[in-house]
Amino acid sequence: MDCVNKGDFHLRISREACENVGGIWNRSPCLTLRDCIDARPKEKEDEGFSESFEAFAQNLIIYDPADEEQCENTRRGLGYDENYPYDTEVCDQFNKYLCDPFFDEVDDDRGEDATFESITYEPPEYPPDPQLKVTPLPDAPTLTKVDTEAGK
Repeated sequence: MDCVNKGDFHLRISREACENVGGIWNRSPCLTLRDCIDARPKEKEDEGFSESFEAFAQNLIIYDPADEEQCENTRRGLGYDENYPYDTEVCDQFNKYLCDPFFDEVDDDRGEDATFESITYEPPEYPPDPQLKVTPLPDAPTLTKVDTEAGK
């Protein structure tokens, strides 16, 4: 992000620091996020390509990293606030989704016709439970609050 009235270096660190000296805070282009999304496997021949992941990521497109609306839509599509300041963390989340085995499982399941076989459930037979023994507890002295106070 850039501060229009940059001043000293430390004023560019955050929105608050910029505004404290009367600057106007502007986001920098989301180049990091665009490069991260563009680095995913795109062709069926690429190792790691997943059709189901492509269906998930089809709306996560940044043609122009200076177009804040495209950046906001992508952040929102990955579960972040549209103005989330740390695109590297958003990129990390994108890569976690990319490596998630869920998409591989969806791809694997779509490739084959499912066949079903009817089975019947036969519950196991267990021997009857033995009779329980009732053993009385030995008599034990009981202490009440009165007994303990009297014993002092």
